[in-house]
Amino acid sequence: MGYPVGSYYVLLSDGVVQATDDVDNIPSNKTPTLPGYQKYKDINKDGKIGIANDRVIVGNSQPKFIFGITNSFSYKIFDLSFLLQGAYGNKLYNYTANYLNLGTGYTNATTTLLDRWTPANTNTTVARAVQDPAPLASDLYIEDGSYLRLKSLTFGVNIPKKWLHYAKISNLKVYVSGQNLLTWTNYTGYDPECGRNEQATATQGYDNAVYPVSKTYTAGFSVTF
Repeated sequence: MGYPVGSYYVLLSDGVVQATDDVDNIPSNKTPTLPGYQKYKDINKDGKIGIANDRVIVGNSQPKFIFGITNSFSYKIFDLSFLLQGAYGNKLYNYTANYLNLGTGYTNATTTLLDRWTPANTNTTVARAVQDPAPLASDLYIEDGSYLRLKSLTFGVNIPKKWLHYAKISNLKVYVSGQNLLTWTNYTGYDPECGRNEQATATQGYDNAVYPVSKTYTAGFSVTF
């Protein structure tokens, strides 16, 4: 098709079917079409929705660039080092949310479904719950994957040598360190780094319940006699 590897080829969402719509003439992938169903754009104008003819490219899993910044500072007996890393310009497919937001009742769901379409709640952009365990990939769940993360931060204190003389210690440093402390992103999933280490390019950026990186904290000391 001439597009980069890792491009997202999906349906385009077009709101939610309402009771006031002419449901018999709405292009749909379901029969019958009911109020509350998700609508999609009929790209080839054949009056129905199909993954063969109505999908479009809506982004790519490959970042425009990735970056990292590291530096160290020291002042008197104190020192501080950090690592910032991030990515810009990539998209992520939040399959986890896509599946959970079907509302099949087979699994738990996200809080988004609290605002789902019902006969008493029609002023919403969230489709009704359906008994259909096969989610359709659409632009609803293709999200901005750009992020900036404080990957590591270490703060240390070098104990003055005059305090160590009688213990026959040459150097003593006490430090605290943390990893994955802060992340700035618009991605609504657990981790914008999901799929980054996949070996296959075609599966990068595919968030199927990817376990997020953990925050870790470490405290310790180093001593030289």
